[in-house]
Amino acid sequence: NKFYSDHPQYRMAPPPATDGRSRVHNWLHKGARDYKLALLREITEVYPHMDGFELDWMRYPHLFPDGTAQPKRNAIMLEFIKEVRGLLDALEKTDGKHRWLGVRIPTDPKAWPEIGLNPKTWQDAGVEFFNISPSYETTEQTGVAELRKAAPDARIYAELTHCTQRWRFGYAGYDAHMWRRSTKEILENSATVAYARGADGVSFFNFAYYRGHGEYQDLKGPFNEPPFELIPTLADKDALRGIPGYFYLDGGHAAFNDKEKKRSYEMDILPANGNAAATLRVQVLGKKEKELSEREPPEAIDRGKWRVVLNGKALEFKGLADKNYPFPTPYKAGFGHAQQYLCFDVPTGLLKNGKNTLVLEKKSGPDLYLRWLEIVQPAR
Repeated sequence: NKFYSDHPQYRMAPPPATDGRSRVHNWLHKGARDYKLALLREITEVYPHMDGFELDWMRYPHLFPDGTAQPKRNAIMLEFIKEVRGLLDALEKTDGKHRWLGVRIPTDPKAWPEIGLNPKTWQDAGVEFFNISPSYETTEQTGVAELRKAAPDARIYAELTHCTQRWRFGYAGYDAHMWRRSTKEILENSATVAYARGADGVSFFNFAYYRGHGEYQDLKGPFNEPPFELIPTLADKDALRGIPGYFYLDGGHAAFNDKEKKRSYEMDILPANGNAAATLRVQVLGKKEKELSEREPPEAIDRGKWRVVLNGKALEFKGLADKNYPFPTPYKAGFGHAQQYLCFDVPTGLLKNGKNTLVLEKKSGPDLYLRWLEIVQPAR
């Protein structure tokens, strides 16, 4: 808009930089902060009966140049939070109605210093709820526990989205990518783990993208209506008791080759059904295969021989996934092919409540790429 074009000096990176930072303002400039505050003030004037604000720090969560001292970041952000709280308090004085102030923040506590977030001081300054967000892809690996410890009296909501993973396939264009859809099992267990770590509720983001959109719909589909029918259950922690366990991790297409044969992963898990026996499924792809659309058949390749150790115990290999993978679900896209999944037995009682360590070592086979990890504890 005009303000952005008239003040290129406020940009984190000057045009025509193409990375995300070229789209955001450097908050060391008071003029940039004043512009944001003016937008919020205008909203309070045009919509005086609103219920409050959620300040979204997620896109993009880069507010300060590298090297900016942490106390400087924290002080600037705290001042801004206080100013916004002041706008809402001024509205309350006009009609006696309380206005809420919330913030949408990264799930990973390591990202909080980047945006000058000190949860306790923000809460003391008037932030009443924290919406802890993965930005795009639902995850069970969140900082809810750390946030609860830092701001014990705040309301905390864990954000659930339409997918848990996305990757590009070998076509040109912005929309040439696939998603692993968030299924009932994914949404229910993500909410359950969040509640166990201290969340008060869940929030929802990008659910419209369950529906068809963009280019290459024939390659990315089939599509579905969003699972709105799950919302009452997801909002009620008691309604989630006794569900089958489903614990997952995005493998990020990590390479297992001659240079890197062994990798370690951490998963936050809340064992289900009395910590019953489970199945670990590992999706591994060939180099060509990881860039294919799912509508194309999988490669007939060697998936390698693996040593898998969970919490110090080696797991027994059980073969490839059943042809009915992943489980009965209305979502028929985003999960790959059964031939891509290696299955391992997880003995009763092996999972821990909290951090679990999983070590994958490729003992033989071609260069392979890890897309996905999941542990399934079926209902008894």
